[in-house]
Amino acid sequence: MKKPVINLSVRELIQTVLNSGDGRFGFSSPARALEGIEVHKKVQDSRGEDYNSEVPIRIKVDGGDLALEIQGRIDGVFKQGDLTVIEEIKSTRQSLAKLDPAPDGLHFSQALVYAHIFAEQNKLTEVMVHLTYYHVSSGETRIFERHCPQAELSALFKQMTDQFLERSREIYHWQETRDASIRELTFPFPDFRQGQEILIDEVKQAVESQYNLFVQAPTGLGKTLATLYPAIRSMELGTGSQVFYLTARTTTREAAETALLQLEQKGLRFKSITLTAKEKVCFKTETYCEPEYCEYIAGYFDRLNDAARDIFTNDRFNRDLIVSYAEKHRICPFEFSLDLSLLCDCIICDYNYLFDPRVYLTRFFNGKGRDYVFLVDEAHNLVERSRSMFSALLEKKEFLDLSRMVDRKKDKDLFGALKALNDYLLEARKERRLETVKFISEPEVPQRFIDLVEDFLAPSESILSGKHDLPYREKLMESYYRAAFFIKIFKMAGQSDAFVCAFEQKGSNVGIKLICLDPSKMIAKATKKSRSTIFFSATLMPEDYFFGLFGGIEGTDQSFQLDSPFPPENLSVSLIDSISTKYRDRHLSYEDIADYLSVFVSQKRGNYLIYFPSFAYLNEVYQRFAERAADLDLFRQERFMTEPERDRFLQKYAADSNKSLVSFVVSGGIFGESINLPGEQLIGVAVIGVGLPQINKERDLIRSYFESRSGGGFHHAYTYPGMNRVLQAAGRLIRTVTDRGALLLIDDRFGSKLYRRLYPSGWPEIQSIHDGRHLAETLQTFWQEQD
Repeated sequence: MKKPVINLSVRELIQTVLNSGDGRFGFSSPARALEGIEVHKKVQDSRGEDYNSEVPIRIKVDGGDLALEIQGRIDGVFKQGDLTVIEEIKSTRQSLAKLDPAPDGLHFSQALVYAHIFAEQNKLTEVMVHLTYYHVSSGETRIFERHCPQAELSALFKQMTDQFLERSREIYHWQETRDASIRELTFPFPDFRQGQEILIDEVKQAVESQYNLFVQAPTGLGKTLATLYPAIRSMELGTGSQVFYLTARTTTREAAETALLQLEQKGLRFKSITLTAKEKVCFKTETYCEPEYCEYIAGYFDRLNDAARDIFTNDRFNRDLIVSYAEKHRICPFEFSLDLSLLCDCIICDYNYLFDPRVYLTRFFNGKGRDYVFLVDEAHNLVERSRSMFSALLEKKEFLDLSRMVDRKKDKDLFGALKALNDYLLEARKERRLETVKFISEPEVPQRFIDLVEDFLAPSESILSGKHDLPYREKLMESYYRAAFFIKIFKMAGQSDAFVCAFEQKGSNVGIKLICLDPSKMIAKATKKSRSTIFFSATLMPEDYFFGLFGGIEGTDQSFQLDSPFPPENLSVSLIDSISTKYRDRHLSYEDIADYLSVFVSQKRGNYLIYFPSFAYLNEVYQRFAERAADLDLFRQERFMTEPERDRFLQKYAADSNKSLVSFVVSGGIFGESINLPGEQLIGVAVIGVGLPQINKERDLIRSYFESRSGGGFHHAYTYPGMNRVLQAAGRLIRTVTDRGALLLIDDRFGSKLYRRLYPSGWPEIQSIHDGRHLAETLQTFWQEQD
């Protein structure tokens, strides 16, 4: 049997073996990594001609049953007399005079490991190590020097690698158990649903051949299981290292957990974890992640390994289990989950852990990536989510409010920076006549504003790095991160016309926003961290729309569509195209729609969902419908419903009742997708309107951007996102092969050629309805045929 090889960097070795003490998960500068790169270059460029920078090293360690392959880059190598010097460079804002790096601390240990590997490769008996600190503000350096015989370096290196191997054996022996279970794994059901086996084969081929796949597969096909199953099989074959199941909603995360449980019941041994937002698992009343405030962060690394070994006897690490073990070992549950994820085979998490520049998992995705498999569920949601992730907003009110909290004498630099930003936005409002026009776009962010934001970041970082008892610390930290993110997006945008700057006035407040119009390049950059990314949804049409927005590569990546596995005769689709639901015409439609809905729900007792494009429209029709409703159980969605309220509502659909349940909800909202109501739980869905997003200035910028490239700008900005809402709502209806249901579409645009081309191929012939009597006859015929 081939010996397992663990690939890791020198930094990973050091951090795994030597991390101890408190966790520092509070304030950290997002600019520190870039700053470190700039510092390294300054120091390296200041050295002589015989100085070699970024020297690659690699060594293999035989650990008996395991092997390590350790690699990295030495900051600098040069000669000092007869000795070779290994230089490790670190940036700092602390006083150089007060620095006293521990001989066995992280910084020196990293330099010593580099020194050993270089000496081993070049057969040197001794080397000199320089640990060089560069002060970011002053530009001064301080060097700590250490003479190192290779025998001492070798002993230290062996001690570290022995510790790492000891910690790794349990994991890698576990992987033997996992792979053996995968070899014996069979599909958890005796029969495949129609199209499910095809999807499994397509995912398998994509992972093996290393390309991205775009799949439209109808609701109820079993996409979750059909994508996870081949991804898991790839790990035993060596074509996948970890699976990331990426979702937009809690319900789809639960579906992934259920699929893994079904495979576990067939004998699969597989470590999986579901990542939960910090705010939902924090033990404290405030998520202030400093050891001075949080006892679960204080001493975190001293207790982490025991907690990890304890929980590792389980296979599925869900929220409740993680919280339980974190409480037992007195460590932060959120950071514990992130550290556990490194030991897991499958990570179930939100999109933002891969795509969002603010919170993506740096421990996985900061390097070149590995043989990861990304499964992107409900991928149609990624379009708007990614635009939001890659857009940034700063507002005048934020700077003004903060300036009123700051001590202008003690922190005069910070106060001055805040005042300058507030003054700039006041002047911008005046120059751009925002009190009149409200919104104006420009190709680029003014450089003057960028300079002022950076002037704010410098004193903010200095204060946040040193003062923990400021009354406005939390407010300052929030503003700092928003400002740093704005700069990050500004640099990401560069000269690209996929971003645009906009000034907007809302009330007395003025904001400046960097808007991402086209997220395709950023999504493509993220998916390059994987071996293969599978985008799948019931609504990925039109194909070229999503293929382009997700950064698909023509000639390499592939897309395909699966037909519905359900008999078309189980579904009735009726269309009323004599009513306009355009905003200007809505007041004329309230009575007619209420009449048609009354007919729709009266043909068969059961549960119905009625979708509207807005709360205002919903409420107008609801009032009129309620006057006509006799012996019906009515529900109306309210704004800002909580998850428990949503769950209580859905429980109504599972309960037996002698009345029909008719619920008025909003398209694209919390009831618009990812709810599963099979069988008699739902027998009818009506969709009023074509679901267009609200027409506004930002949407019009998206329209103009795509119109200038390939035409069809209105469809990119409005039509396709709207139709996705419609199809997602319709998809709530037929969930299994035995389900029967009636769908009613109301809008004159639904009858146009454009919209008819967007209907799923698995729908039956659509019945055009002339009046209420015709609708009643059509539905009576359909329901009689089903009985």
